[in-house]
Amino acid sequence: MKIRLYTFFMIFMLFISVSISADTQKTKILVAPFKIQAQQDYPFLQKGISQMLLSRLEIPSISTAIPQNNIKLENIESKKFDFLLSGNILIFDDSTSTDAKLIDVKTGKTVLVFNEFGKTRGDILSHVNLLAQKIRIDILHIQPTKQSIISDSKETINQKKYTYIQKPKKQSLWKSRKFNEKFISLSIGDINGDLKNETVVCTENKIYIYKYNKKRLEKISEFKLGLNTRIISVDVGDINKNKKSEIYVTAIDKRSKLPSSFVLELNGAKFNKILDNQKLLFRIIKTKNKGLMLLGQVLGKGEKILKTPVFQLLWNKQKLSSTRLNIPENICLYSFTFGDAINNGLDIIAAITPKGKIQIFSNTGERLWASTDNFGGTSSYLEYKGMRYTQGDGYRMSKHFLQQRILISDLDSNGKKSIVIVKNNDSASNLLSKTRIFKKGYIEFLTWDDIGFISDGRTRTFAGYISDYAIADQNNDGEKELVFCVFKSEKIINQKHTTILYSQKRPPHNL
Repeated sequence: MKIRLYTFFMIFMLFISVSISADTQKTKILVAPFKIQAQQDYPFLQKGISQMLLSRLEIPSISTAIPQNNIKLENIESKKFDFLLSGNILIFDDSTSTDAKLIDVKTGKTVLVFNEFGKTRGDILSHVNLLAQKIRIDILHIQPTKQSIISDSKETINQKKYTYIQKPKKQSLWKSRKFNEKFISLSIGDINGDLKNETVVCTENKIYIYKYNKKRLEKISEFKLGLNTRIISVDVGDINKNKKSEIYVTAIDKRSKLPSSFVLELNGAKFNKILDNQKLLFRIIKTKNKGLMLLGQVLGKGEKILKTPVFQLLWNKQKLSSTRLNIPENICLYSFTFGDAINNGLDIIAAITPKGKIQIFSNTGERLWASTDNFGGTSSYLEYKGMRYTQGDGYRMSKHFLQQRILISDLDSNGKKSIVIVKNNDSASNLLSKTRIFKKGYIEFLTWDDIGFISDGRTRTFAGYISDYAIADQNNDGEKELVFCVFKSEKIINQKHTTILYSQKRPPHNL
């Protein structure tokens, strides 16, 4: 019995000594936080770079990477580190420069110097990956396998692909017939309570409901407005919880220029107005924690027409009650949504400014990120009295152009959400105050990569104007699709408008 215990003890001690010996033989690399020099804050960039380096330099039985955190530089040698890695990231407009050096702690000599220049912020990822690769090869003497070379080269190619104009891959599309109408808004939901979705579209004075049947859209009902009302948008959702979706119509009285919105429910083949003449703008957004949310906003005066609070609306005895939302100022209900766009389990606010910049806010209102590129673009507008003199009452009507929806979705159910946004190209670069001239557009998916949002797939470019879009199960096959309207104006004089609806699965990923 004593012999067995002694043998077990000796084996245990041998295992411990081997483990300690192997651990002490590992090359220890201390990774200092990279300094970020930029015109704006990038709160996730420094952390993202450290995480990338730590994961790429942690190699079993060869090396271990440790974040500097609270370790003071004067204590590095006593902690028995072998190398210190530090660096600097410079971001100026879209250009980037990554500089780093690796110092031998025992000799104090710089054993590796790294310098790379990039044309976009997305190139920082390639730089960090290349830096880790050089350390593995030049310092740790790990020769890359053929497979890893191929993998790394593909990663670099993909990262550089979204830097420039991406050539979209061929995608399978469903296409409707051509409608001789100008569809300005689109929404999808179960309108008649049959557990199947219908497609709702509208012109400036008509609302149509279609059902998808054998790859075609069949009209089941329509609703026409008077000459003095102009529709802005439609939204569909079962907010009153009666197991069929209402149609929330934002409309403007052409005479007063004020909202005259209403709510419809379908009863058989006829519409019933369950709420009328509301001085509100409507929008429905889908959230993870609260499900569908109906939002409302009243108009301000003059140039502050949409600088008013946004409210959540709930049904209360045939009327709508309101609760003010705690969101950053100057965000209107047409230009934001809630969702876990960063894929960290927390809902954030994704918004698009009137000029087309995407902004990301925390729940406390802190701005976390902003795009340099422009997105969105619509011909929908509100009117208000401007300050330029004309005959009459001394005022001239000015237009405030609205923005596109912004969505957050995991369309292909791969566990990673993306921001989904339209990008319509205005030939006049938004310089015309009275009109927008859209000649082409596409829908882009933007995914978070610890530094910012980058392109992660997009539809093909369509000639014309993408007026509205939705993510829903249009064809009732159990899977959601990206559904959107594209319309063209085919004549300059006596314009003829035509619209085609398209739907497709998620475009291929870039990342």
